[in-house]
Amino acid sequence: MILGIGHTMYYSFQKDDITTLDWNGTTYLQEDEWGSIIADNNIFNVDIKVTNKEGNPGSIVVMIVGEKGNKIEDEITVGVGTTVTFSNLPWNSGTYVVMAKASVSGSHEFHVTSESK
Repeated sequence: MILGIGHTMYYSFQKDDITTLDWNGTTYLQEDEWGSIIADNNIFNVDIKVTNKEGNPGSIVVMIVGEKGNKIEDEITVGVGTTVTFSNLPWNSGTYVVMAKASVSGSHEFHVTSESK
């Protein structure tokens, strides 16, 4: 479900495997402004991997926040074509949002995955 520019919601409670998130998508990001990439609700401790796909206009800065805006994971810069891992996001963090800001405004393609621990 897409909720406007720069905000995509996705819930990984899939019929056969509720513990994983495997999302590919595009989000428009403004230069130096935080935008939401994806949100999920983990029920297990998870590692979140975010890939800034090859061909994107520039690097991005990514962080993870809680549904009330509290920072869960600090900011990490992700170059084009590279992946970063946020390790051991706690099961009781509720709905979390992967946020990003771009070094260059435009559409950015992402691959976001989670693995339960």
